Amino acid sequence: MQEKGKDVVRYRTDNFLHIYENIIPFFSNNALQSSKNQNYLDFSKVSEIIKSKSHLTEQGANEIRLIKSGMNSKRI
Repeated sequence: MQEKGKDVVRYRTDNFLHIYENIIPFFSNNALQSSKNQNYLDFSKVSEIIKSKSHLTEQGANEIRLIKSGMNSKRI
């Protein structure tokens, strides 16, 4: 696919195992540039919280909210 003159690949899934087993390892081996890498690292932290089922606790949910509050547009 081409987008604004650049080659683009899109992969879409809502399956947690696909994210955990495919997306996260890919970006662990192929680091993103600039603040996007920090967003990826936070995304990876959240995936660990979900994998351990801690997101089902109030503390885990609050930890995810805190991580989320600093992601994307909040970064420099």
